[in-house]
Amino acid sequence: MKVFPIIAAAAFTAVFASGCSNTSRFNYSAAYGSMPMLMPLPGNPTVGVLPAEDCRDAVTYPDDDNANETSGSYYLGMIPFMPFGWHTMRHPEQSGEFATLSQFDFKPAEDLAEAAALSLKTSRLFAQVKRVRDPQNSACTYLWRTRLNSTKYRGFLITYGITYIGAPFLWLIGFPDGLSSARLAVDFELIDCATGKVVWNFRNDLGDTLWHWMYARIGADADLYARMLKYALSRALTDLSGRYPGIRPAQAAKPEAAASEKNK
Repeated sequence: MKVFPIIAAAAFTAVFASGCSNTSRFNYSAAYGSMPMLMPLPGNPTVGVLPAEDCRDAVTYPDDDNANETSGSYYLGMIPFMPFGWHTMRHPEQSGEFATLSQFDFKPAEDLAEAAALSLKTSRLFAQVKRVRDPQNSACTYLWRTRLNSTKYRGFLITYGITYIGAPFLWLIGFPDGLSSARLAVDFELIDCATGKVVWNFRNDLGDTLWHWMYARIGADADLYARMLKYALSRALTDLSGRYPGIRPAQAAKPEAAASEKNK
């Protein structure tokens, strides 16, 4: 009978050791989902992609049950009859408290801008897409701006009420050992370089979950963010493609108005 405690200890150690040694990098190009290819916008406009703005400390949501940076504890799973231990983070790249992951390498300003530039190029909407640092010297028709509002993460290690001593037996036979739940709230804006005004914007507030098993998806906790961003950008670019005819006339009217003034 001594073999059962040994198996339980091995299973428990395997799950926690994998979570303590895995590092995940934000990888937009490899994320699940497709990037749309659309018809080029009329007039061959160009766009410059600005570094993303991290607004997570300035934006709050009414349905957020806690505004703290982190909360909860996986050690709660050691309490008998407690179904799980859990941990919540608002800035997941700053903490290693994932369900099965130790560290998330994520740089919002650069990673989100690079993702937007890749999707913009793939979409074929603009004649030229380039990264810009200085909006005043972009030499583009438009600027693309991304605002990151939330990356809330909540991880669970599931004990089924029998603590981490008994739960590994269930994990071994195929019961899920964890769950990752993530939120991505991100806004996109198109700015007219001639006037500095926002001529189009698109808001996203998305959520997704991922189950973990001892034999699968260990260390995939943060993969949710890249695939949600890919979905958000696909929706946004499709929307921009349909709405652009209503944006462009305002741009085209300026030279005509100038010529009219000149002839007076």
